[in-house]
Amino acid sequence: MDLSQAAPGQNYFRLTVDNIRAPLGMEITKISPSSIRLYLDAVKTRSVPIKAKLTGKLPNSLSLKSVGVEPAFVILQGPESTLGKIREVFTDPIDLSLVPEDRKIPIGLDLESPQIHLAPGQPSQVAVDLKLERTL
Repeated sequence: MDLSQAAPGQNYFRLTVDNIRAPLGMEITKISPSSIRLYLDAVKTRSVPIKAKLTGKLPNSLSLKSVGVEPAFVILQGPESTLGKIREVFTDPIDLSLVPEDRKIPIGLDLESPQIHLAPGQPSQVAVDLKLERTL
């Protein structure tokens, strides 16, 4: 089926023997339903901030002084309607109970939606820089 003339949004297509290719050695004898509805969305890119997803608790003798993420932004790619709803991207979870001192942690990103991908050339991992301080 040729979708080259389709526009973003809702499209209806009539199904006929002429626009459906049967496997070798088979013939189409009936088509049901006779038409289909497809919703097409333009593929776009967008830059969004990256935030560290922190779980667990630090030991009582430590507190979190600062959290940095490098790079701070990532460019995503996907359907315009889905991409427009994304305000930020989180890292995979970092368990603070396992961080005894200042640490730079390489970690992946949680893109949440299977329709959203990293744009070409974007890193699949970021570095989360955790700075801790001792409390009295």
